[in-house]
Amino acid sequence: IRNISTAVEIVYYFGFGFCLFGMYSISPYYMKIYTATMYNLSYLTSMVYALIFGIILFDESFSILYFIGFAFVIIGSLVYNYYPDDSKPLQLIEIDSYNEQH
Repeated sequence: IRNISTAVEIVYYFGFGFCLFGMYSISPYYMKIYTATMYNLSYLTSMVYALIFGIILFDESFSILYFIGFAFVIIGSLVYNYYPDDSKPLQLIEIDSYNEQH
């Protein structure tokens, strides 16, 4: 924290921490509704938002490979969700009832 030179940078650090707290707080609920694979695929799309904000706010240049990669992420999400999941959910064994049986 000694290297922080302005109050604006301090706000950026706290904002970043707040965003991470929000993301990791919402993640379990997202994974309860969807799957971890879908979570990871949607997490990859955040790079597109970073690219868009970088272009708008910081006038960054970009490679066309960003859009090709984003197209692969979208195609992967569609292919993954094309067929319904036929697997059965895992049945958790309660420790007390397991100990009573064995």
